[in-house]
Amino acid sequence: MFAVEANRAQAVRPAATLGPAWKDEAEHLRREPAYGNMAELGFGVLGDFGVSPVGEILLDEKLGLHVAFGRSDHFGGRVGPADFSSPAEVVHIDRIYIPATQPRVSVFSVVFRYPDGTEEVVMTEGRYRVF
Repeated sequence: MFAVEANRAQAVRPAATLGPAWKDEAEHLRREPAYGNMAELGFGVLGDFGVSPVGEILLDEKLGLHVAFGRSDHFGGRVGPADFSSPAEVVHIDRIYIPATQPRVSVFSVVFRYPDGTEEVVMTEGRYRVF
């Protein structure tokens, strides 16, 4: 589970269902802080209409919750190649959090916390609460 504050993944919390993968993610964040930039947050809805993944990220991300880490300047964000420690570390990695693509990972919650202290629950237990 990613702990996100101020648009950055700050840490990865251990989760038994992930096995050792959480350690790799935590190490990547430690080694390359720009990787933790929350470059994209998307709420696809096509999965609710029975559409299935086809194996192409740009299509599959429209099915449900997806998050991208790393570079965002190529579509209007603020993090670009200069923010990474070397050209080899520059990434934009999309992760699609739907059972068909990540059956061992489930969305516990997505909550927006605003500067005025209010909160908006967007998802709980893998289901949208805002639509």
